[in-house]
Parts: sequence; C-alpha cells; structure tokens
Amino acid sequence: MPSASAHTPIRASAGAANRATNERRTGAFYAERPAGGERRFRVTVRYAYQTSSKNWPTSVVPWGAKLRERDEVVEYNDGDGWKRASGPRGKVTDALILFAHRSGFALNRNVAGRQAREMFYDQRTGLLMSEWKKNDFGKWSWNLMRNGHRTVYYIHTTPDDEELSDANVPFELQASHGCRHIRPRDRERMVNAKALRAGAVVQIRPYGERLAR
Repeated sequence: MPSASAHTPIRASAGAANRATNERRTGAFYAERPAGGERRFRVTVRYAYQTSSKNWPTSVVPWGAKLRERDEVVEYNDGDGWKRASGPRGKVTDALILFAHRSGFALNRNVAGRQAREMFYDQRTGLLMSEWKKNDFGKWSWNLMRNGHRTVYYIHTTPDDEELSDANVPFELQASHGCRHIRPRDRERMVNAKALRAGAVVQIRPYGERLAR
C-alpha cells in the first residue's frame, strides 16, 4: 500500500485460495479473489456510516446507527430518520429473506421478522443494543475500483476484530468473502498516512509473497 513517503506492505486477509474452499466458507455468495500477479485498483473512500448492503443482513444497518424498539419492532436511525429493521416490513427482514433465497431455501416473512429482531439483542445481557456495531464492513470501508468502475472488493475491518482490538486481545485475520480484511490499527495507520485517499493505487499481492521494503 502506498504511504505518505513510500510503499508500505500491510498484512491483509482475503478469500480462500480456490473457488471450492471459498464457496464452502461463504455459502451462497462467492467473489473470487485476485490471484497470481499484481492487481491494481483505484481506491475511493466509502465511510462506514454510508456502508449499507441489502445482500448481507448484518450490513443493512450502518455502523453506529442508534437503535430503539416500538411495538416489538426494532428500528434504526441512519441520520435520515427512523426505519424499521425487524418485523414483517423491516429492511433486515427483507435481507434475511433475500439471503435465504440465494442460499436455496424459502424463509417465511414472519419468521424472518422475528430472526431480525433477535439480531439486535445482546446475547450476553439479553438487552436491546443501543447502537449497531455489527456491520460486516466495520467502522469504515473503501471500495476498490478498476478502470474507474466499482468492484465487489472492499478494504475494511470486521466487527469481531474491532471488538478484540478495543479490548487489546491478540487475534488473527480471518478469510473474507473476497474483500481485504485489515486490522483496525493498520486502518488508522493507513488513514493517517493518507494511503487510503481517493485515487490512491492499491496493489493486491498473492498470499505468502514477500515484499521488499
């Protein structure tokens, strides 16, 4: 990755090395990681509060969105008013049904609505979370563009890594669905070095390759 003064390698984790392994890990979704030689992308900044995807149930609600519950329906505020997350007409409910369909099975809307509601309760305390910190893209994400067009690949952290990092607990990066997972401390380092500025060139290298510093 380019830094303010030089090219600085950053350890990241992407998809599995082959399609079969990746499909076993990702279920209905598959994004083949670039492999072999160097791949160049243009980075465009995408902040996490804007990162919302109906393809991933836990990523419908942006990171840090406030939560509340009314008449057993969880709602979230993304800065543009309160929206239904759970219940028959909830956006997370819709995402769960879509995910189930892509995985090859049907999910009843009422069942999906209940499952969506349960997602927003802390399993340790049994209480409704006050804000959402489970978005798959972490706090912020950056889309990797090729030839001026968006790709399916992002640079981002994960909610588990954010939590472990805040607790100063050592951890290893996990394989992704095709995106580039980085550590929160490396994200801060790259942001401070302006390595993730819009238009910066990111080099994606094969696993195990040693880079000259």
